[in-house]
Order: sequence, then structure tokens, then C-alpha cells
Amino acid sequence: MKAILEQKPVERHGVQRQTECGMVVNAKAFEMLARQYSDPIKAILQELGANAADSHIRAAKSHSPFKVKLPNSLDDHLRIRDFGIGMSKDVIYDVYINYMKSDKTQTNEETGFFGIGSKTPLAYTDSFNITTYNDGTMSMYSLGYNERGIPELNEFGDYSTEEPNGVEVSFSVKPDDFNKFADAAEKVYSFFETRPAVTGNGRCSFKSIDKVLEGDDWYLRTVGWSDSAIVIMGNIAYPVDHDHFEGKHSDILNSGFVGKVPMASVNITPSREALEYTNLTINSIKSAIDKAIPEIEKHTQEQMDECKSYWSATLKSKSIRRHLGWRLSNSLKALGSWRGTSIDHYKSHQLDTLKRYELENDRVRARTMHDTSTVPVHKSTRIVVKDIGSKFDSRCRHYCYENNKSLYLVNETSMQEVMDKVGCIEADEVVLLASELPDPPKTSRTFRSGPRKKTVTVLSRVPDESYEGKQAWTEEEVDPTATDYLYVSIKNYECFDEEGSLNVGRIVSQLKALGIEAPEIYGIKKPQLNRVKKLNNWTCLRYWVLEHIRDKMADPSFVEKLKNSKAIDQVRDVEEYKTIFDKAGDRIKDKEGLFYKFASYCSENGSQGKHEDAECFIRLCSHVEFPIKGIDNSQIEDTIRKVEKKYFLVAKFVCRYSSYYFQSDNYSHYTDSVIDTVNAIDSFKEN
Repeated sequence: MKAILEQKPVERHGVQRQTECGMVVNAKAFEMLARQYSDPIKAILQELGANAADSHIRAAKSHSPFKVKLPNSLDDHLRIRDFGIGMSKDVIYDVYINYMKSDKTQTNEETGFFGIGSKTPLAYTDSFNITTYNDGTMSMYSLGYNERGIPELNEFGDYSTEEPNGVEVSFSVKPDDFNKFADAAEKVYSFFETRPAVTGNGRCSFKSIDKVLEGDDWYLRTVGWSDSAIVIMGNIAYPVDHDHFEGKHSDILNSGFVGKVPMASVNITPSREALEYTNLTINSIKSAIDKAIPEIEKHTQEQMDECKSYWSATLKSKSIRRHLGWRLSNSLKALGSWRGTSIDHYKSHQLDTLKRYELENDRVRARTMHDTSTVPVHKSTRIVVKDIGSKFDSRCRHYCYENNKSLYLVNETSMQEVMDKVGCIEADEVVLLASELPDPPKTSRTFRSGPRKKTVTVLSRVPDESYEGKQAWTEEEVDPTATDYLYVSIKNYECFDEEGSLNVGRIVSQLKALGIEAPEIYGIKKPQLNRVKKLNNWTCLRYWVLEHIRDKMADPSFVEKLKNSKAIDQVRDVEEYKTIFDKAGDRIKDKEGLFYKFASYCSENGSQGKHEDAECFIRLCSHVEFPIKGIDNSQIEDTIRKVEKKYFLVAKFVCRYSSYYFQSDNYSHYTDSVIDTVNAIDSFKEN
């Protein structure tokens, strides 16, 4: 990216001596460069990806994807491999030895500028690997901190190869960060013009962007509360702070605007994580929006012109308004009318409604209407004209169940009369005749209004798991032989079985947390209980859960997780020890010592959410009174006693303060005190 620095004229009067400032090269300077990123993982993927894409541009392969192999349990390395021009030895030394030097400052075809992006892995790791493939020669290097805290390039040699030209950068990733890299890769590379080929973690999957409107260098996407407008420059997506804009520019930014701007048209921070809101940046974004406005008007008008009826135009207008937001929508003339008729987005039509059918909790509910009813303009609305004297009810129920539509049975003169009232045409398929609805097949779901097989009366749970008591259940009829069922006995809306009481809501919640989806659970009252017990397809919930518990207990890896979960519960100050180790564990001199092993165990197992599934499993076992045996880890208890004995002062000190004090830079002397004390104790040999 071409430099956009201006030469500023300077007036000097009475100057006797001029001396330019320089920079001292030391460990602190390099540490500051590495720590400038608020999100190191995102920065690494962004910068290395941008470099790979730039290399493809130079090799005239801009539409060919580079490769990203995400870390996983089989291979913990992140690997980013391009197939561009490669790097000669001279270029390697020039690029990786020199900070603030870039060979991309004279072109706007490529993204780089500051000359620090290639070193971003040092924001996460102490060293990383560089492998170059250049005209049949593979060369291997590493860049990492030396004993003085200064990065140095190490060369390992040249080897012959048949690999195509290009560069691979790789380094090891902590297991706890595997998914963080996958999530960041999905966010970063979603906006690349040519997305990379990503492997290693299925969590990263590029989803299609839901575009409401689209132009040459912009589109409006469906947004949520946390989404921001974005400008893309050289494959890098920068969120836009709306506070710097007002009026129409603010309206469009709040409507999911994504715009591509030319290279060097906006200012960015040295970390390339954010925009700098200079006049250049603000004016460039305004210019991109001004270019998009007439296209937005045009595209909106085209979509409205495609509508063949007032009904479909209202639906289209409501849909666009929902996606764009009310501020921008109110400024678009095309959304206000259709063929000269004003569009009322809140309009409901008054019709002589007999019944309203709706699908609720997998059952069709029919409500009798005693007066003229309002029928809303909605994509799920269907109006049925009662033109027959019988079978209309079963047909309406069947149609509602199969199509998940809200049906309004009306007592109007004719189908055409209804269509005229609501402003639709036959092609909209909004108004239907009861006589033309299909009859429900004899083998289909039985409804309360029609003939049915011998059934049992059961209580089915509502979807909301937080509900308890009467509000948690709805009554219905089921064929007791139709499928496999789970049941609990119910009395006064309390659940139990032969073994005791059951909290169904909490059991279902714990099962879901473990990734176990339970079938629908039915409550059986005493009059029906003996009947279902005689059938082989009815299983008590407790026994069904116990089978899944035993399956989990047969998995050695999960049992080990249970042990670690139970063990870590024995450590009173686990978060404090974790924080100390994560921040300064490398300063503990005796890496084989008791404190180092103990603190590293706390760091590995004390991560929030690490044992969440194990904790859910233990709670599930308690709900069905299953005794968990053989998972006690007495070794950790012994270790805790040894730590408290050998490092008595440290244990008392850690117990007194929360992890905040050990994390905060303002209280770094707290962590220093712990480390110094541990090292002093470890320096003495035990008698």
C-alpha cells in the first residue's frame, strides 16, 4: 500500500544545532511491538493471511486460494501456506530482520505497509517457523527471542524439493486456544476476496452472507444487535464507528453497510486492527456511501416493481424494512407506496372470521371467533373461505399442521370478494377455498375433532425447561403403540417413579449440556400408569438416563476428565494459582519442582468452562441418584498438603488476595513476591 505520509514544511528561526531523534533497539521496544494487538490471534491470522494473498497477487494467482491448517489435537501447529512467488534468502533476511520496513509501500495492489505484520506470531509465541520454497529449493528458518529478549533469525539449511514456490509460516498452539483460532479464522477470512482453503477444525466454516441489497462495491447485510458497519480495504475488514457520522450516512451505516474502499483511501492504526478517524477516513467512507445511495434507491424500487399485488408489495416492503432498519427505510420512497397506493405496514384487514387455526407445540389449536376479526398481512397468513358445510374443520387442521400456517376461516361471499378486500391475487396463494383443501389421510395424525384410535391421555412438557408445576405440562392424546416413549409418573404435577422424585426440567437441561437430546417426555397419571408399564415401548426416564450415564462412564477419556474436575475442586485458590502461572510461570526456575507442577496443573485444569461437561454430568448423576465411584483423585489432595507445607507463606499470601491482584499490572509486585519466594524456597535442598 502506497505511503500517504505528507512532507510538512517547517520554519526554523534561530536554530544553532539540528539533531534527528532515533530509536534504541532493546527488548522493551520489541515487547511493545508484540503487545500492541488487542486480539493477537485475530491479528496473526489477518496479517499472515494478507501476506499470503499479496504473494498470490504478485504471482498473478489472486483467484487461487492459499492454505490454512488450523491447530487440533493431532497436530497442534497453525500452518499458513501460500503458493506465490516464494522468498529468496536475501528477501527473508530483509523482511524478518528489519522492523518498520516494507517492500509494499509503492503499490496499491497489495495490503502491507508498516513492515511488522510478518512478525505478528511473536505476539502469541516466543518463536515461529518459516519455510520457503523457491525454484526447487526448500529453506528453513525460525524467528524467536534470544536470551536478551531480542528477536533473531535462525537459518537451518537448504534442501532440494519438488514443492511449488511459496512460503509456509507455522507455530505451536495451546490446546485451550484451538477453537479460538478456528473462530477467528472464520471472522477474518469471511471478507477475503478469495477465501483460503481452511482445514484442521470443522468449527471454521464460511457461511453465505445474507445480503438484503447489493451494488458494485457495497452491500447491505442482515444485522444483529452486535453487528457493525464494515469497510474493506485490501481484504481486511474494519468495523466503522457510527459516532463519526450523522444523517443519511449514519442511517446507512446502521443498516448493515459493507463497502469496499480503494487502497490508501482510509487511515488505519499501526496494528491494522482499527480505523483512524482522520478527515481522509471520514470523507472516504462518506464518498462510498454517497455512491451507494442512488443504487440502494434503484434496487429497492426494482424489488417493489416486481410485486404483482398490494399484498405482496406490503410483504416485500415489511421484509426490506425489517432488514434495513426503520431509519434508512423511512428515507426510501420506494417502500412507502405501490403503484400510487400508500403502504400501511401495520395494516390488518377486517373480515368475518369464524375460526383461527395455529400450530402450537406440535398441535393444532382452533379458536372460535365471535366477531369480526383482524387478519394481519404476514407471510404465514392464509385465509380460507368456508364454501362447504362439512369436513372444513379437519381439512383446515390438516393444512395448518402440514404447512405451519396461520389459517383464518372466513364466512365471506366468494373467494374474489376476499381477495379484493385484502389486496391480493390468486397467484399469491393467500386466499383458499375450504372445498379445495386436501382431506387428511386416514393414517395421519389424529385430531380432537375427528375419529381416532384407542389412545392414552398423557401430559407433554412445554418447550421452556424453566417451567415447573402445572404450567410445565399440556394434556394430549397419543397412540400408546405408535413409537418409543419416555415417561414419568405424575401426581399433582410433581414427577416421580418407583425410586423417588425427579426434577425433569433440570434433567433435560443437564442432558442438553452434555449433547444428549432426550425424546419427548410424557407425564402419566395413575389411571393410565399400569397400562403403559405393560408395554415394551414405554421406558421410565430414570432408567433411560442411567443407560446414557453408563455409556459415558465407559469412556476412559471422560472418566479422566471427571477425575480432574473432582481434583481441581479440592484446590481452594485455583484461579489465583492459574493466574500466577499464566503470567509468570516461565520465571519459576525449578521446572521439575513441586510448585511448578502444581501451578501448571491449576493453569491447565482451572480454565473456566474446561470441565463444564464433567460438572453437568455429576449434577445429572445426582438427579437420578447414581453413585459415581472410582473417580476420586487422592493424589491432588496429597499434592495440596505438600504445597501448603513447603510453601507455607506463599499459600497464605495467595489465599489472602483474589486473582485480580495477580493479573493487574498495577499489582505486579504481588506476583513478583510469589515467584521470588518460590525460587528462594526451591533453592534450598530438602533434608
